[in-house]
Amino acid sequence: MKDVLGGKGAGLAEMTNAGLPVPPGFTIQTEACREYMRGAVSPAIDVEMHAALERLEKLQGQKLGTGANPLWSPSAPAQNSPCGHDGHHSQPRPQ
Repeated sequence: MKDVLGGKGAGLAEMTNAGLPVPPGFTIQTEACREYMRGAVSPAIDVEMHAALERLEKLQGQKLGTGANPLWSPSAPAQNSPCGHDGHHSQPRPQ
């Protein structure tokens, strides 16, 4: 699972499967992240990422980067990802 989701993604999946409390979210597969870095995200992956973000926004009652309590903001701590360590590449691509 680590090869597909990265170390943190695999750890979160394992904790979820074990019934441990994990905050809502979604994991982008490592290969999809690599596609993004190459500037070649397939339309299907782009649709999946936006759908996952919409589900998370609805679940949390928050919108990405907007409102008094945004789902994500530039001042939030960066999260490590297979795409980069500054959080920059973890945002969905604008349409």
